[in-house]
Amino acid sequence: MRAAFTLTKMGDNKRARDLYHSWEIHPLFVLLVTKYCSWKAPEVGKILLNNDESFTAYREGYGGMARFYNWEISFCYSGRTQPRSMAHSEMIAIERGLQLCLVKGHNSLSIAIDFMQMVAYIKEKKAPPWDCMLLQQSIFSLTEKMQSFEIYHVLREANRCPDFLGSFCTSIGELDMPNDSLPP
Repeated sequence: MRAAFTLTKMGDNKRARDLYHSWEIHPLFVLLVTKYCSWKAPEVGKILLNNDESFTAYREGYGGMARFYNWEISFCYSGRTQPRSMAHSEMIAIERGLQLCLVKGHNSLSIAIDFMQMVAYIKEKKAPPWDCMLLQQSIFSLTEKMQSFEIYHVLREANRCPDFLGSFCTSIGELDMPNDSLPP
């Protein structure tokens, strides 16, 4: 019995090479691309909030992480809601991050986000999808309570931790992880 199939490109690593060699498969190996992303630290006295969403047909999750200028983490959060849209998930992540910042006494905030359209919804006050309009108004209300606020776009690769927190999608509700509960 023979199987006929074609492998065009495979990640080049020891495990893959050993597996394909044992099966006498000869794929074209390609080197994985390394992307370098820099982390823009906030000014002294400001908090940087990175957040992200995770959206599938069955679940919608969000997560975020707030850091000081010296990389020290203030808090992390992760939660789950009913699926609506990616914009809805992202706005929930932003709204929850703003709420937690205010509760913890952080009123000078920068948000780094990998959803460019979200920057337009908040910074330029463009109209979001209809299911996000109330969230947008809530975000505007929360940012008015801030001493200073800015939002800007970052590459997706610079948002890995919030991406993980968003995909974590806890089934027990929201997790708020203060600094003293995080691993060193």
